[in-house]
Amino acid sequence: MIYHIEKTILLILAISLVLLLAGCVASKEKTSTGIVVTSPEVAEIIAELGGLDQIIARTQYCDYPQEMLEIESIGDFSSIDIERVIDLKPQIIFVAAFEQQEFYDKLQPFGIEVVKIHSNSLEAYYDNITLIAEKLGLSANSERLITKFKENIDDLTLPANRPKVYFEISSNLGTVSDNSFIGDLIIKAGGLNIFGDIKQDFFIAKNEDLVKANPDVIIALSQVSREEIVQRRGWNNITAVQKGNIYTVDDINIDTVMRTIPRSTQALQKFNQWFLNHDKK
Repeated sequence: MIYHIEKTILLILAISLVLLLAGCVASKEKTSTGIVVTSPEVAEIIAELGGLDQIIARTQYCDYPQEMLEIESIGDFSSIDIERVIDLKPQIIFVAAFEQQEFYDKLQPFGIEVVKIHSNSLEAYYDNITLIAEKLGLSANSERLITKFKENIDDLTLPANRPKVYFEISSNLGTVSDNSFIGDLIIKAGGLNIFGDIKQDFFIAKNEDLVKANPDVIIALSQVSREEIVQRRGWNNITAVQKGNIYTVDDINIDTVMRTIPRSTQALQKFNQWFLNHDKK
């Protein structure tokens, strides 16, 4: 009798040990609740939503706020360590639509939720804030962030005489239309984009068309100097050149313009200031 009791006890202990070990293995294999972010825009939005502590990995250019730099980097914007991303077992990966499509495609076989984000307008930007917040369980903070951005727009004083604006993103006369986030900023700040009616959001302009349009303000974030701009063929006849209404990367934080982020209100305010003063020189 005692023998059978001891045997039963040993059997129970053995089963308990097996279950305990199985539980340990299972816990090690559990999917992380953290997220990986490869888009600097999304990283900053997440931080503003209060979700910085959910990010377990980022790419090199996800560099704002300063605390972001303490998070592990898994490559740069166009060269991402996929093996490391898979090893981290993230719950969600946020990527930039279009620019990181190849990375998105390579992740599909692994069964991880990958969310593509692209904000080509202010409305799309607001929608993406809402989407990101929902994914992270931070919906309560999304309305606050959107409202703050809209209030910054409402606080602007628009010029009575809206200036014609040329915005340059590349030295080969790459520019934007109104069908873009930057185009929206120009409109909200009180400007008239000289190429606003083009269907594509980004395109290459022709020099003769630009000179003919005769912008009152030139915003060139294409890493060219004022001196180079003034020397372009026919540009000496442009009002913006004659009045000195030329603004470059030396005059603004380029991230606040080229990224669709909460800090874009800084660019909005800069644009508004330039547009208000365009005919005072």
